This record gives sequence, C-alpha cells and structure tokens, in this order.
Amino acid sequence: MSTTTKIVVIEDHDMMRFGLTQLIRTDSALTVAGTAGNGMQGLGLLRQNTTDLVLLDLTLPDCHGLSLIRQIKQRFSKIRILVLSMHDEFRYAERALAAGASGYITKTSSPEKVLEAIHKVVSGGIYVSEEFKERMLESSNGTRCRPSQSPLELLSNRELEVLRLIGSGLGSSEVAMQLQRSIKTVEAHRENIKRKLSLRNSTELVRYAVCWYEEELGAMSGIGQPTTA
Repeated sequence: MSTTTKIVVIEDHDMMRFGLTQLIRTDSALTVAGTAGNGMQGLGLLRQNTTDLVLLDLTLPDCHGLSLIRQIKQRFSKIRILVLSMHDEFRYAERALAAGASGYITKTSSPEKVLEAIHKVVSGGIYVSEEFKERMLESSNGTRCRPSQSPLELLSNRELEVLRLIGSGLGSSEVAMQLQRSIKTVEAHRENIKRKLSLRNSTELVRYAVCWYEEELGAMSGIGQPTTA
C-alpha cells in the first residue's frame, strides 16, 4: 500500500482498546486515526477524521454494534468495518455481515490473525474464520443443517438489543429512551421476545435477560489483550 490505512477503534474496554492500538502500531502499513469508548464518540471521530477501517466491538454502552454498523454504512459508505467481538461467531457473524460489516473475528484470535483480518478487509475482501465459511457452505448446499447454537438466533437485531438492555437492569421506559422508540414499541418487542424464547411472563423474561447479560459480562471479564481476550 502506498499510504497507511487509517483505523478507528471503537471498543469500550480500556485495556482492550490499548492493546489493539499497540497491535496496530506494530504494522507500518497501519495507523490509528482515533479510538472511542462508545458509539456516539465513534461517529464523532468518523466525522472529524479520514478513516479507511473501523475496528468495532459489538457490545457498547450506548448502542448495539449491529445498529452502529448500519449507521456507519449509511453515513460513511466507503468505510470498511471489521467486527472484533467476544460473541460467538456463529451467533453474530451473519448478522454483522448483513448489517454491512466486511469481516468478523473473535477476541480469542491471535494478534497475527487480527492483523490478517484487517488487511483482508482493507483490500476489499470478506474475513470470517475457515470453520464459519465451511459451515455456511455446507448449509447452503444442504449437506448440513445450519448450526443453531442458541434460541437467541430467533431474535431480530432490535429484539436482541432490547434483551441486552433489559438484562442490564433497564425498565421499558428506560429502554424506550435509550433506543429512542415509544414504550408501546418496546412492549411489542418484549412480547415477541417472550414468544420466541418460550418465556411465560415478564418475570421469566427479566430472569432470562439478566442471566444472559451476566454471562456476557463474565465472558468479557478476562479480556485485556488481543492474545487472551
């Protein structure tokens, strides 16, 4: 590449953000144009800086990464997006690609794989793991049933976001304010979630959401550097 690739890192964990910044700086073809701890800060950086690639976490304090991917592609269509997430690839990669991302890699990946993914996406390619590509190819050919790792796959992106917010302790009015939607819309999402997850009432919904949210937080607790995240 004749010029360095400018990368904005959007990641809410300080240590992970620091580790990614240090990793990117080891490659002379890459440079960090800025870092942000939430979606709003990230969009602000993209407005202020020339950016080639966004390295994006899915779990952010002010929005879900899937929603942010769509916003970035709507406002900055030429920017490529690589998701670097703790979430299982088979649960979220297809959603992320459908939203507009060009790659998905998990935080358990080695630094070398992260750099490989960055270069693949910047060059115009799509990056996912070989296992994911094989599973999807088998599924499309009808040689293997599509993997279903969690009932959460039944939820839409918005319903998944509502479930995350419920799990974080927010009530319907607070979820509505966070998502800038009406309480009626949020209640409709809650009913859809209960139906899809076979939950009998709001108590079971909240219990399920809290358990799932705490499980996600537990998965993040050991994240510090790209090598161990």
